Amino acid sequence: MAEATGATRFERYFYPACLGACAAAAVAAIWVVPYLPTNDGPQSIFSAHVENHYGDPGSIYARQFELQPGLAARGFAFLYRPLLAVMPWDVALKVALSLMVVASGAAFAWLARALHPDRRGLGVVGFALAFTWPFYMGFFSFSIATTVGVALAAYCASRAPLSTGRRLAISVLLVASLTLHAFGGALAAAMVGAVVLLGARPEERKREVYWLAITAVPVAVAMALLATSRGSLEKMPFSEALVWQRPGIELRTLPRLLLPGPVIRGLLVAMAAVLALALFVRQKRWRTSRETGVFALGLVLLLAGVVSPLHIPGWQLFGPRFLALGVMAAVALWPLERLRAARRLWASGALALATLISLGLSARLHARLYDGCRDLLSGLARPFVRTSLQLPISVESYHDIDRHPDSHEVPYANPRIHIAVLYPVAHGGSTPWVFQGTGSVHALRPKLPPPVPIPPAAFWTIPVDPDFHRDDRLRRASLTDVAAWGVYYENLLTFGTRPEDRQLLAARGYETEWEQGALWMARFEPCSVGVMVTLAAPAPALEVSYGAWGLRELGKHALPAEGMELGKAVPVEFPTLCGELWVLVRGVGTGAHCRQARPDGKQRVTAVRPRTEVACDVEP
Repeated sequence: MAEATGATRFERYFYPACLGACAAAAVAAIWVVPYLPTNDGPQSIFSAHVENHYGDPGSIYARQFELQPGLAARGFAFLYRPLLAVMPWDVALKVALSLMVVASGAAFAWLARALHPDRRGLGVVGFALAFTWPFYMGFFSFSIATTVGVALAAYCASRAPLSTGRRLAISVLLVASLTLHAFGGALAAAMVGAVVLLGARPEERKREVYWLAITAVPVAVAMALLATSRGSLEKMPFSEALVWQRPGIELRTLPRLLLPGPVIRGLLVAMAAVLALALFVRQKRWRTSRETGVFALGLVLLLAGVVSPLHIPGWQLFGPRFLALGVMAAVALWPLERLRAARRLWASGALALATLISLGLSARLHARLYDGCRDLLSGLARPFVRTSLQLPISVESYHDIDRHPDSHEVPYANPRIHIAVLYPVAHGGSTPWVFQGTGSVHALRPKLPPPVPIPPAAFWTIPVDPDFHRDDRLRRASLTDVAAWGVYYENLLTFGTRPEDRQLLAARGYETEWEQGALWMARFEPCSVGVMVTLAAPAPALEVSYGAWGLRELGKHALPAEGMELGKAVPVEFPTLCGELWVLVRGVGTGAHCRQARPDGKQRVTAVRPRTEVACDVEP
């Protein structure tokens, strides 16, 4: 009896100690780097920053955006905005991510114990599974919503049968979870429905059907309303088509979609999930009714993640989103309770050790992700203060990410793609290319007209333009066009520029503010051109236009000719790009032109500081 009491007392402290150690290791894996790079995460950070500072005196945001509810994806904003209000953005981010992974691990541990009390040693695995593919993709609101779904399913499994009051509370929470993330909330509702309906005794099943049907009505209405936004979402870049991944690539990518990082770890997770499902099917006499719903959900979600399209119109990376929740549901079915008490204790210790090793691998993955972005993040620590818009331009090539996702530790993720929007968060000001649009999904809608001219979307898609990276002439022309657009912005923020690219931009008037590796930050210092216009004969109004040589017009000035003294030069001054330019002076509605001009009416000018002067003797 004394031995049994001692063992029970040991278990009482052993399991919580394992959970605490794994939770601490999960948090440490986030704090080992100054910033954990994710794909879409920076956009969520920027959106929360704008909402928190929208009403600040002198803020650019009230001139650039309108705030919207964005009710279909508010989960991360609900968590991050209060933290952002009281601490620096990067500290607030790490606190938010820490809360997310701890909540995810705790929800899994709750579900495992709800399925069987002696399965509590399995709960530590949840902290390893918390670092999911959606997490690294920066789908933070989706991750929060699915964590809520796991927690609600655990509650329903542990409290069955539910009282009327508890059913009402669960229904309210499920509908509310749609505001965390609509699709994640729908998956949460499906998980709760599967656990409750398939886990109910036959005599209770009819009652559960009625309750779930009533709960499904507002969920279906919300999803239908969200579907009305599909048209506007399909207009976003890369969101127009239905895309299926090639089977070979999908098979090679699958382990890292289940758990990003080393392939062997993903393969072990896949084996654990498949074996758990197989054991459930084989051992009918040992399984409980409450496990049936979790089995069904795990099987369906894993199959959906494998067979669903990669992209659907209006939504990228659709299929892989099912896998993380499917893995959690499947692994929670491991029948740890079948082991004798002593062996179960040893198995629980081994699982805790395996989880700690896995979290160590996650920490190393985070270090590699950070090192891959270190240069691009280096400017965040500089003491710049911005008040207007910055123009970010990436000229890196991103073709390999989509073509060979199986070669990346986080498939389809590009942690560098949205880093530019962190600079307004750190320094102030804003940027033109952010997640904005339909009010059901996004918190920001652009105001028209914008505070400054916005370059065409082709500038944002340079990284996936093969011609830009093959044709040096096109590259130089595009960068010259970038220089022309950049004159409207407070500074230029470039990623992946070569030394010759920076020389070209410097020759156009950009002076270095900061550079490290692939990052080059520069501000525009204009050259001044003075056109000395002389009339040889009376003429109507004149028009003076100018642009980069070989490219489009940059500006235009009207020059009333009435009252101009014949033979006396009248200066027309304008700040512009440095380097090779053209100037065109012509009569409005007449053939008047500069005598010094070429046949097309343009004069070639090399603009240098402090001022360049060019003569134009106007002839009829």
